[in-house]
Amino acid sequence: MTTADTIRALTDAYATARAASAAAQAAASAVLAPLYERDASDAEYTAARAAAGLPSAAVEAQIHRAMEHARSALASALRVAAKRTRRSFGDASDTAIVAAHMATL
Repeated sequence: MTTADTIRALTDAYATARAASAAAQAAASAVLAPLYERDASDAEYTAARAAAGLPSAAVEAQIHRAMEHARSALASALRVAAKRTRRSFGDASDTAIVAAHMATL
């Protein structure tokens, strides 16, 4: 697998993970927003998630961590590719590197 193939595969994995993370966050926000406004208990959040068929907070956190892991892997591959062409991202964060890459697609 070439570097370009690796970057394409990691880009696809990141895009999929990002979409899953955004969907989980949007669904949870829609259901839980009224509870945020009144500082509900953890039990109320858990019950609201279950009633709406949402994943637990722990599962949602895993979804977000998977997206962060995919972003980190993609940023790492992009850094390696840049070094091969004598370019550098300097002190740029993984988020900034991946955002710039995704904007070129």
